[in-house]
Amino acid sequence: MGITSWMEKNFAKGIAKAMKHSYNKCKVNMPEAMEKEILQKTLSLRPSREAREIIEDRTFWAEKENINLQSVVLEVVNREYRRGYLKNNFLSIPSDTMDNLMDGILEILKKE
Repeated sequence: MGITSWMEKNFAKGIAKAMKHSYNKCKVNMPEAMEKEILQKTLSLRPSREAREIIEDRTFWAEKENINLQSVVLEVVNREYRRGYLKNNFLSIPSDTMDNLMDGILEILKKE
């Protein structure tokens, strides 16, 4: 694994770890809430412009039938990576980079 792939994977792991922690807290504090509400609260706790944009993105929420933490984390990682590393929201992330990001997310979210 090269330094770039290591950095990409750890970038995604950091976001996934923080969001998983927030999600678990929200589930405990909001036992009666629906999954979508818990995920939106989790996003509201993330200090990034991208997280706020996702909360307000009606298209994102409408096109997901079974929304879960993994799909929300992937969207946050995708948007934060584009804005932070690619400096452009319209560029697509190369597939090898996307694989590294996804590996980082899954490494954290699959732990229980």
